[in-house]
Parts: sequence; structure tokens; C-alpha cells
Amino acid sequence: MTTRRHTLAALVGLALIGALSAAGADGAASRGCKPAGSRTIIRTKAARAYSTSSASGGRTVWACLFSARRPVKLGTPFQDIDVKRVAPVVLAGRYAGFQVFFQDHYGGGHDAVKSIDLRSGAVVHRWRQSFDPTCGQTNVVSLKLTPRGSLAWTDRVDESGTGCGGGGVFYEVWRADAIPGGQLLDSGASVDPHSLAVRDHTMSSRDGQTTRSASNR
Repeated sequence: MTTRRHTLAALVGLALIGALSAAGADGAASRGCKPAGSRTIIRTKAARAYSTSSASGGRTVWACLFSARRPVKLGTPFQDIDVKRVAPVVLAGRYAGFQVFFQDHYGGGHDAVKSIDLRSGAVVHRWRQSFDPTCGQTNVVSLKLTPRGSLAWTDRVDESGTGCGGGGVFYEVWRADAIPGGQLLDSGASVDPHSLAVRDHTMSSRDGQTTRSASNR
């Protein structure tokens, strides 16, 4: 009877150790994507995007997959004589998508979007478009990301400057999936940049009274 009690106590002890170990592992996973002082930008069940203080005084933007516990740096925004923004940031499954907007003190710059596999840190899709200081800015309005790492987005393009002949403001619809870089799907002043939607393998947006659809991997 004594031996049986000792055996039972040992089994209970092992079960408690296992439970505590599992809890510790979960805690470690959370800490890997939750550094002290970080501020959440967006969070899903699979991943978290957040910012931390940087040596330059700004806040560096990161994304972290909970199962990988390895933060991936997306960029460090700043604003002095030049401007850099890392926003918006979106998450889907193990992927992060984001815009990097940069403008120098002469007024020129670029608008770029990327998607990254947070498991490996590899860039899945990358697109970049420069703009001229005598023309006007190009800037992302809406950004969507699929669970397969594909991107869809709308841009606001300002060509009202003298360098573009005073063409005014219009909007573009883009995707980046199986084709390297980005593919322009629609363009014009009547495009609604906030109407962009992605569901399953289809993306859609409105141009005036017309809804336009396209496949998205």
C-alpha cells in the first residue's frame, strides 16, 4: 500500500511538472512577441504587430508570429527634414503586409508595399513606386493581405504639380500575387479607394457605379 501511495504521488508530481512546463513554454512564447514597453498596432490569433522605442527617439515597428517567437523588423519611422512612415500594417495567418512611405526634404520620395513570411522572415512580395517633387505624392489608402501572403491595395496619386502638367488627383487599384512586383488593375478619379475588399481568392473595388473584380491568389 505504501509503495502504491508513493507511486501515485510520483505520478501526480510528474503531471504537475508537465503542466508547469507547458505554462512556462506558453509564457515564453508570449514574451517573445511581447517585449517590455511595446505598443500593439494590430493583433490576430497567430501574430502581433507592435512598436518599441528606438535609439533615434522614434518607435521601431515589428511583427511577430507567436509560434515562431522571432520578431521581424518592418522599419523605423522618423520625421525631421525627411519623412518616413511604416503604416498601415496588416496581418493574415503567418504573413505581415505593410507600406513604407518616404519623402525627402526636396519633396521626392517613394511609396512601397511588402508582404513578409513571419515564420522565415522572407519577403514574399515587394512593390515600389517613386514620385517626383515637381509632381506630387503617391500614398497607400487601403491595404489588404490574404492568408497566402498576397497583397491588394489602393493608392492616391497626386499629379497636380507642374511636373505632371496639372493632371490632378486620381486613384489606382493594385495587386501582388503570382506575378512578380505589382499589377495595376484600375485607375481614375472615380475609383473609390476605400471600397477595396478581399474575400477568398477574389478582390473587388468600385469605380463610379461599377464594381470591378479580379482573382487574388
